[in-house]
Amino acid sequence: MTENLFGYLRFLTSGLLLTAFLCAPVACTAHRDHKIAEMVKAGADPLAVGCAMPWSPPTPMCTAAATKGK
Repeated sequence: MTENLFGYLRFLTSGLLLTAFLCAPVACTAHRDHKIAEMVKAGADPLAVGCAMPWSPPTPMCTAAATKGK
């Protein structure tokens, strides 16, 4: 009886961990997109918002946008 219980708990725990690992990137992307939408709705330039985010790598478009105001 105890072996069956531990096997069931191991199966349940593995399933929960797998679900969490698969859902985490989706949740992070949804949160990022929500924050970008809030900034743009508040009046920020979409290109500037995209370049200001720490996860976006520097691109030539970001460099041009950064030097445009000078």
